Amino acid sequence: MELVSQALQNPLNNLLGIFLLLTLIIVITITVSLLALKLIPNQLSWRLKSAITGSLTFIIAILWVVFVVLGQFN
Repeated sequence: MELVSQALQNPLNNLLGIFLLLTLIIVITITVSLLALKLIPNQLSWRLKSAITGSLTFIIAILWVVFVVLGQFN
C-alpha cells in the first residue's frame, strides 16, 4: 500500500502511477457511460450499448496515451 501511495504522489514520473491513473480514468469512463445509457430512456440493444461503452473507453485510452504519455517526451 505504501508503494501505491508513493506512486500516486507524483504519478507522471513513474510507470505504476501512470498505470493507476489510466485504470482510474477507464473505470470512471465505463461507469459514467453505462449509467448514462441505463438512466436515459432509449431503445438501444445491450450489444449496441456495450459497443458505445467500448468505443468511448478505447478513445479515452488513446487520448490518454497521446496527451499524457507522449507529452512526457516533449
